[in-house]
Amino acid sequence: LLGHTAWTPTLKNTFLTLCSSDTPAVKRCLASSLHVVANILPCEKVENDVLPLLETMFLRSLDDVTKTNAFKHLSSFLETLTWRKRSELLPVLTDIILATPGSSQLQLNWRLRYVVAKQLPRLLRLFDPTDVRRYVTKIIFTFLGDNVAVVRDETFAGIPILFAVIKGQEFEREGCTDIVTFLKTNMMTDFSSRMGYCRICAEMGQAINNLSSSSSQKDCQLKVYLEARLTEMLPIALNMKDDRVTNVRANLRKCLISMEGYLNNSSSSSTVSVMIRNVMRELEEEAITWEFTGGWEKDPFKNANVNNRHNDELTGAIFGKTGSRDEEGDESGSLA
Repeated sequence: LLGHTAWTPTLKNTFLTLCSSDTPAVKRCLASSLHVVANILPCEKVENDVLPLLETMFLRSLDDVTKTNAFKHLSSFLETLTWRKRSELLPVLTDIILATPGSSQLQLNWRLRYVVAKQLPRLLRLFDPTDVRRYVTKIIFTFLGDNVAVVRDETFAGIPILFAVIKGQEFEREGCTDIVTFLKTNMMTDFSSRMGYCRICAEMGQAINNLSSSSSQKDCQLKVYLEARLTEMLPIALNMKDDRVTNVRANLRKCLISMEGYLNNSSSSSTVSVMIRNVMRELEEEAITWEFTGGWEKDPFKNANVNNRHNDELTGAIFGKTGSRDEEGDESGSLA
């Protein structure tokens, strides 16, 4: 109602007093509204008056609800900062997010890791590609190996965007090699990892299919670039048609079904398309032969996390569009 002109001194002093409160409910409400305050104030005032409190009062809070509410709107808050300030804050964020049990920082619980993972598509666009490679990639790689499934599931959508961010950089070739090598090496350790690798390939295919609707030269080039990366990754996924774990084969089939749009719009080698269709045929024959429906639903990702909201975030991140800032309510009680 009053606007940013009323910030100094009255509202600023009130804000600082509330931030110093020992009442958990007060801090929780403030944590939920930091991004709103940041969007009202000029950038200079945000960086001078609000940003210094973000880390000490909220992101490192001992109260999980306060910390969750602050992290939930992290990407919206970061959008109000300059590139330089974001770059300075990123090492601190990485230290907090990747805290290990033996470190001096409190390790994030799985709900907080989930909150961060959901924002990865937006976070990847908020930092310089060099910083993304140095810090954000570490977060993504760590989350891909998380022991909680929903954290891993939300991280998959970040892979095609990660590829897109490093495209055209001096380290593009080396960066792509690092990502593909990591996936091929670390996503094969157990059956759930192999299922995750299939899901990543599906995310790549869906991203390529989304780009097919654009006629701009830049998006066409990005589409070809992502197709080349997917072509590197697909052979390992297709070999999983013979995996000894039924769920892996079933998941591969779901992923390939979801990539039909990619197959129809792909400019990649016809050999790859033929390989994919042959594998799909084999898996379909297996499903029919055993008359098994539990893991072979016709509707791919019926119970998985690839839904319209997820696809919208993925498309928005690649095309540089920002969707709604906040899609969920805030935590006001305990995280039981």
